Amino acid sequence: MILLTFDDCRPTEWAGIIPDMKRLAIRATFYVSNQESITADGWAQLHELQDAGHSIQFHGFRHLNASKATDLEAYIQVEIVPGIEAMYRHGFNPMHFAYPFGHWTEASHTKLLPFFTSLRTLNAVNPMPYERIWGGFDWDTRKHDATVAKSMGPGGITPIVMHRPDPARLAALAACRGDAFVTVEEIKWPK
Repeated sequence: MILLTFDDCRPTEWAGIIPDMKRLAIRATFYVSNQESITADGWAQLHELQDAGHSIQFHGFRHLNASKATDLEAYIQVEIVPGIEAMYRHGFNPMHFAYPFGHWTEASHTKLLPFFTSLRTLNAVNPMPYERIWGGFDWDTRKHDATVAKSMGPGGITPIVMHRPDPARLAALAACRGDAFVTVEEIKWPK
């Protein structure tokens, strides 16, 4: 199985690929950041994605790097709480977090795990022993073939991260593997 995720704040671009994703039988998880910049149309487009079977999750309020935070309590108050509250106000229930820039520390894991079901980093190293923390391949910087599709995620799932949606890249990804695409919400996470 492939867990395809998109990062940042591109609701219009993301909603524009709904027909391509439906045709290719791809479902994805969209990690949203910068909630204060999302327009009413943007929130509506995120709901379109959710209604099409995709998952809408959390990527930070202002896309601040957790590994550079000197005070993690302040980081939570500035980066985590306002973004989660904005998503709740707009009808989303974010339970999964993708670190901005993929950067993390052991201390950030400890502080953020109580808020989320899972934490996603952006690297080829799965920072175990945590079962709810996983790494993803950045598909935007890798060759589009089966070599990127080695398993390193939870339960043998291959996690792949994209930033900009591209129908040709989606078709290449769908063609290189015959696996089903799942969302982060479909994975059985330990408590």
